[in-house]
Amino acid sequence: MSFVTTNPEALALAAGLLHDVAFIPTQFSAHGALYQLAGARATGVHERFYRGPGHQRRFLCGHRSRQHHFRQLTRRGQR
Repeated sequence: MSFVTTNPEALALAAGLLHDVAFIPTQFSAHGALYQLAGARATGVHERFYRGPGHQRRFLCGHRSRQHHFRQLTRRGQR
């Protein structure tokens, strides 16, 4: 006499539920990897945009124009 009974439908249902439960962290992990990849690409684009050709020239021009503006203000005060 056997004390273990099996129910194939219940086993199939349990196996399907395990598959669904295992799918969630796998999907979440894949989403996280894609999010990190998109962030890395956005950082690269930002760096290329910000530090593109002429970055130092733009910075110096801005610095010189501020110096010129400051000199103009101080000269007005001396008159």
